[in-house]
Amino acid sequence: MRKIGLLCLAVSMVAGCSSVAEQQHSSWLMSNEGNQPALCTPLNDEHELILNTSEEMLADRRLHAALANLERLPDNIPEARLGKAKILRILGRPEAYSLYQSLLNTCLEADGQQGIGQLLVAQKRYEEGLPFLRRAVYLEPTNDYMRNDLGVVYLNLFKEQEAQFEFTTAIELNDRNTPAAGNLLTLLLFQKREQAAQTLIERRGLTAQQVDQARQRAQGLLARKAQLEAEENKRRGKAEVKQVSDSAALPKQAAAFAAPAIPAPLKTAPVLQNNVTQPVKAKQ
Repeated sequence: MRKIGLLCLAVSMVAGCSSVAEQQHSSWLMSNEGNQPALCTPLNDEHELILNTSEEMLADRRLHAALANLERLPDNIPEARLGKAKILRILGRPEAYSLYQSLLNTCLEADGQQGIGQLLVAQKRYEEGLPFLRRAVYLEPTNDYMRNDLGVVYLNLFKEQEAQFEFTTAIELNDRNTPAAGNLLTLLLFQKREQAAQTLIERRGLTAQQVDQARQRAQGLLARKAQLEAEENKRRGKAEVKQVSDSAALPKQAAAFAAPAIPAPLKTAPVLQNNVTQPVKAKQ
């Protein structure tokens, strides 16, 4: 009985370890993404006013004015660097990357991780952007916009279940998150789930323009997936042809090595005209 009990304990311990390992490698859980950063130092009233004014200018699409306003703040304030990075990213300026990177070891690390991920996604470097956005969501799991960005990466990597999870989470966290609803609609149209797509359109009150944009994105994803599959099939076809060719060549080579050498018959007088050995032509 004691042996049986020890065996059961060992099995349960192994099963428990397996469960923990599955959690750490889950696409839905962020249980092993590193340490949390420290909290930000409170700003004084003047700095707070400058930041608020810049955000209002940014909301009015006065990007250059917002950037100029932020120049009034010291560079050692993380919030100032974040505001500049956002504006420069919208303007397509390369300086945004270094500003986001400067936030990685600060109280605004989540925003830095998100910003770098957004820059990589804009360059269609989805695999590289994924760990940055996962880290951002780990640091701020209730940030619906970070969840949406992570879903966008998953969708472009054709990880459909993970993408749906992130878009749904973003919408449930903030039912006014229109980009997440549009991206979820894109996913449903990509999967050709027309009934579910129609239900989402009616429930979220999406406009005709938003629906058209979602359809265009879904068609683009379908075309890119078809292209990737065609390229993969082409590579596999070439590999199979090469494998067949190599396999067919092996018996011939083996026969050549295995064939015994037949000595030429002795001749009493050489024939001078045929004294030069002709090369043997390989059969085509």
